[in-house]
Amino acid sequence: MRLFKNFVSQTRKPEGFLGQMMVNGMNSGHAEIEGALKDAGFSAIKTDHHESKPWITVIAEK
Repeated sequence: MRLFKNFVSQTRKPEGFLGQMMVNGMNSGHAEIEGALKDAGFSAIKTDHHESKPWITVIAEK
């Protein structure tokens, strides 16, 4: 349970090996979102990860 809690806490301020795993996962997720939007015909896609909140903002033009 401690490992899971440590891993989840990496979403706020990623550090060390678990932090790098978290960042890689987030980047992969963002790439999937951008790919899906491009496939749907959107262009000029911009994603921005909020520094103090656990979400991203996506802006895209059709």
